[in-house]
Amino acid sequence: MRVVLVELPTLLADVLSELAREHPTLELTSLHDRAALLDTVERSSADVLIATVPGLAMADLRAVLERFPRLRAIVLLDGGGRAVQYELRLCGADLGDVSPRALLQAIDGPVDWSRPILDDEPHRS
Repeated sequence: MRVVLVELPTLLADVLSELAREHPTLELTSLHDRAALLDTVERSSADVLIATVPGLAMADLRAVLERFPRLRAIVLLDGGGRAVQYELRLCGADLGDVSPRALLQAIDGPVDWSRPILDDEPHRS
């Protein structure tokens, strides 16, 4: 698993470095210049990005996930005491029987996400 660490405080970077020593499948790349974020993610073929707030602005997070939609981002909060994971996902909802009214409702209104499509049934015939 290739992981990019974005401007992490020394203590957090050290903890993750120790974790990588214990788990050799983790390949860490440290980024100290946020301006190089997109290039670093691309060059390292990163699977995961780990950053802190305010080290990573939401605009930067949005840009990197749009450019690399398979990337997962873990944003550490409260000095690393809490974290939020961001990723893009393909979601589908069962719209029910197709009728002009149902299509118009789907176009105009919010989707009823209480009727998700099951993963093993991406589309039914």
